[in-house]
Amino acid sequence: MLTRNPVPELKFIAESLKADVKNYHTWSYRQWLLAYFNDKDLWTGELDFVETMIVQDSGIRKGETDRVRIIRRELTFVKQNISFAANNPSAWHYLRGILDINDIPYSRVEDFVRLYADTSDDAIRDVVNLESPPPSKGAELPCPVTIEFLADIHEKEGRILQATELWRSLADEHDTIRKKYWELRIKEGLKSVK
Repeated sequence: MLTRNPVPELKFIAESLKADVKNYHTWSYRQWLLAYFNDKDLWTGELDFVETMIVQDSGIRKGETDRVRIIRRELTFVKQNISFAANNPSAWHYLRGILDINDIPYSRVEDFVRLYADTSDDAIRDVVNLESPPPSKGAELPCPVTIEFLADIHEKEGRILQATELWRSLADEHDTIRKKYWELRIKEGLKSVK
């Protein structure tokens, strides 16, 4: 009887890689299994597994490639979900979490963030980019959470004056409920420039 359960096979592959961590054929087969079955439960422990393999043999390149692929997959997943619900703060915080935990600078997603913080350039939204999908039609833009994200990018990159302009737009127009908070951020930002 044919089974569609790859878990035993993944366990066997894990044991095989313990014996020969640089067996690229086995790594390729593991990638194929994960991609073919594409079940989120299969991916759940994959990052931990890859990290363990990297620690086991610091010379491994395939494990590093797998980790990058997993991170890219997570980034694509969250960006696609953001494109469907642009004003969902949870998705934006998840994106920040992926970047933070993997020490990826926020500036790496600046072009994507700009799509949701700016209403002036509608033409760019016609370009299809699966890694940075544009907002869905009818999205309420600009998103306050995105303006905050873009301001944080400017701040981390040392562009304090651009950050304060965005914080000012949040205080005066886009997130007036937290006006005092944004005014504090502006004050602290300008202090750091002097």
